Amino acid sequence: MSEINFAFVGSGKTLRDCIDEAKKYNRSSTECPINIKHVFIDPSKGFFDNKLPEQLISEGILATVAADINSEDILQTVKRLNIDYLISVNNHQIFKKELISAPAKAVLNFHNGPLPKYGGLNACTWAIYNNESTHGVTWHYMSEKIDQGEIIVQSYFDIGNSDTAISLIMKSIVEGVKLFRTLLPDI
Repeated sequence: MSEINFAFVGSGKTLRDCIDEAKKYNRSSTECPINIKHVFIDPSKGFFDNKLPEQLISEGILATVAADINSEDILQTVKRLNIDYLISVNNHQIFKKELISAPAKAVLNFHNGPLPKYGGLNACTWAIYNNESTHGVTWHYMSEKIDQGEIIVQSYFDIGNSDTAISLIMKSIVEGVKLFRTLLPDI
């Protein structure tokens, strides 16, 4: 039985929920276990939970606060740990070519908007501003061009009359984590 080596990059609830989904997958499947080798926590944009590194370490998962995701130390860690998939979830740092190329298989990124229509920041705010009736989330392969990598899977849902950018972000998190769960068996 072989295993797949993951490292995560990101912050906040979405990161925590995706880590938990990978752990649940391991409990429910004996086919090809996921080994979470490292979590690089993005401290930018006010999403930093200073308790998360300690929580992850107590669960047996290496965790590092990564102020510069493209540092030589992080690049060498990804290579040394033989990471198959680097999973970017609620990450606000731009990956350079060297980091995108470092995992054996790919870098997967969660985007809280339907690509290519709502690439970049504040997708939920723009959807509300543009009076959209639906919104979506995307998992895609990361490329050097921001939010332009090949789409793996998308899901769409209705925007309610009372939805705000914040409520739409929360809906996107729920939908994104649900899609991640469906991706795990295929990885």
